Amino acid sequence: MQQKTLKELRSEAGRAMAAVRWAQATPEQRSEQIVEPVTSSRNNAGRRKRSGETTSRYKGVHWSASHGCWCARLSHKGHRYELGYFDDEVEAAKAYDEARLRLSGEFARLNFPI
Repeated sequence: MQQKTLKELRSEAGRAMAAVRWAQATPEQRSEQIVEPVTSSRNNAGRRKRSGETTSRYKGVHWSASHGCWCARLSHKGHRYELGYFDDEVEAAKAYDEARLRLSGEFARLNFPI
């Protein structure tokens, strides 16, 4: 995909432009504001875990009181994926990372970066 400047993308897409992600670029290219358009689903795959009161310190993992164990799940393109129940919080986080990497590729924000 050919990289375009932010100005070029806005002229093509209008003011209501979808999410834009900085390309993996050199500092010179970043100064020219080279970006690439991405879907909101792909952009959200790179988001950090929400802050505040949560049951787990890992993204995509929560404590299931009804099952008495850790649950891993994720959403991708409008679909919800239940990845399973785990006795260990770290195992659940690793299952999330594996699934997120398979679905989102280079845009994935992982609990344990490679």
